[in-house]
Amino acid sequence: MKSGYLLSISQSYFRYATHHNQVRRLQSIALRREDKSHWERRVALTPDTVSRLIKETGAGAIVQEDISNADVILGIKEVPTNHLIPNKTYMFFSHTHKGQLYNMPMLQDILDKKIRLIDYELMTDAQKRRLVLFGTHAGYAELAKSAVKDIGDAIADDGLPDDFNPMTFVFTGTGNVSNIAPYTSMLIHGSYWDSRYPRLITKDQLREIQENSNNRRLLCIADISCDIEGALEFSHSTTIDDPFFYVDAVKNVEHKKYANIYLYYTYKVLDSDFTFYICIRDEGKGTQIMAVDILPTEIPRE
Repeated sequence: MKSGYLLSISQSYFRYATHHNQVRRLQSIALRREDKSHWERRVALTPDTVSRLIKETGAGAIVQEDISNADVILGIKEVPTNHLIPNKTYMFFSHTHKGQLYNMPMLQDILDKKIRLIDYELMTDAQKRRLVLFGTHAGYAELAKSAVKDIGDAIADDGLPDDFNPMTFVFTGTGNVSNIAPYTSMLIHGSYWDSRYPRLITKDQLREIQENSNNRRLLCIADISCDIEGALEFSHSTTIDDPFFYVDAVKNVEHKKYANIYLYYTYKVLDSDFTFYICIRDEGKGTQIMAVDILPTEIPRE
């Protein structure tokens, strides 16, 4: 069965439970090729991990398209339904446990095909802390702290247009963001949300902010968590090559009239020059939204 997969690791010596609660020897693990986005470069097992499995378990690794004989199939993002193989065990971020409607057809197909789904997001320790996170590359965010300071120094020296002072940035963690949204220039949303909690900003709240002609706040929202129609009711996922859209909540429309760039600063990270842009105002009405759901893939391989 050829279905766009890449790596299989055979003859390993793990044990796992079957659907009938029987324990059997695990014969093979397969690593599927990601196909949800051509930008997706993350993998569930790195080459170093595969090499260690081969060395420690005496397993062999081969590259092939057909993984229909694998016992367990590892991936990162959701698997297209036509690629789901019946009676297998899959491990990936399914984005289904919050009842996400857009993935319900995939979840139903998983049930129909009697597939065991292990979701990385639900793997926790005794303290309910997640065990599968972004990985070591997420640590590179620390390198950006000095760059942010440099940007702050540049703004302190050069200033900002009076119409937009003070420029404020809010990072979500706890608290009611909707109360401070009218006073915020840019909102960076990175906190957990599900249906048990109130939304951070609703469509009606965004409309009220935009209806105030004297309010020039909430220019941009970076939805890092990217829960579709979740904490930010008007948000949906975007792609790396087309990351932004604008929401005009007054007219209840979405558009892509990209912002004019008024300010930029260049700084160094790991001997590379990066340019930081501040989008002051778009050509049309609305709030700019960035909601890329695979941001870690933007980290350069080198």
